Amino acid sequence: MKRAGRKEQARGKANPNTAIIYCRVSTQKQASKGISLDMQLARCTEYAANRGLKVLDIIIDAGISAKDVEHRPGMRRIIDMAKNRTVAHILSFKLDRLFRNTQDTLNAMEMFTRYGVKVHLVSECRIVQTESADDECMLGFQAVISTHERKRIGERTRAALARKRELGEFTGGRAPYGYRYANGGFVVDATEQDIIRKMRTFRNHGYSLRKVAVCLKQDGITNRSGGMFHPNQIQKLLG
Repeated sequence: MKRAGRKEQARGKANPNTAIIYCRVSTQKQASKGISLDMQLARCTEYAANRGLKVLDIIIDAGISAKDVEHRPGMRRIIDMAKNRTVAHILSFKLDRLFRNTQDTLNAMEMFTRYGVKVHLVSECRIVQTESADDECMLGFQAVISTHERKRIGERTRAALARKRELGEFTGGRAPYGYRYANGGFVVDATEQDIIRKMRTFRNHGYSLRKVAVCLKQDGITNRSGGMFHPNQIQKLLG
């Protein structure tokens, strides 16, 4: 243990003005639009400038959930920089952009504190404090609230999607084969409907599902992925 302590001391401390900006959006749709990322980045950049912090890097995890730190390459980079003592400040718009899992929050903040890295929540214009028992209690409470809110959002989303399915409304993803989504509803896809009719004609002539798949391939007809129709796909389409 003493040897590890000497090694860490030998690394010294990061330049006290060095900072990293971390931004995250949790869906590909948000990432492609860039609205949320732009807002986070603009606020964090302004915050750094007002406090005389030198931004070494801007790290973005786009379209990635906050649930699992291990699957966020950007956050892993920040942790490595903290351990190597190459950064003194981490700027994030909100705590839930960094973490929404209570245990991850507490573990990471303990690690950041150990390496002398300060975490700034730009939306609240404050540095996360962990020095006292009360500070840790407040941080844990905030992390619990964020975790609770994430779970509530998930429950509300699942309930809303279930209701849409009950009403026969579109809930995202691909439209059923033979149809496409347009103007808020499903419309017939003439090309795919022709393929379904062709499948049915082959079956009416006594062809097996496998034989139908082979015939479609020979005619240059592929599924939506550009591959050969599988017999199970054909069976589901024909009902």
